[in-house]
Amino acid sequence: MNLVNTNQAYNMRLMQERYIKAAYQYVSQALIDSVKNSAQDQKNLKVALFISFNIFLFFIYFFIWIPLVFRILSDMLKNRLMLTIIPLQVIHKTASIRLYIRKIINH
Repeated sequence: MNLVNTNQAYNMRLMQERYIKAAYQYVSQALIDSVKNSAQDQKNLKVALFISFNIFLFFIYFFIWIPLVFRILSDMLKNRLMLTIIPLQVIHKTASIRLYIRKIINH
């Protein structure tokens, strides 16, 4: 008796051809789809993080950096105007003004 030609072996080959191959193809296609979806999700996440980072930089620039620069510029202008009002002889005579000017120049 040959075990390859029995009804049970025939049914197993038939089941293998019909069900197991179809199940394997379905599972492999599901895996491919899952990997593609995961890659797409990661890509979307990176784009969202990039956009949110740029928005964050935009707010930092316009609400912190620009006002800080304008404040520094206005302080510089005030100091210049104050120094132009004081006569040069008074600046040379007053030690506190000289120290203040040295401090500004050194920083």
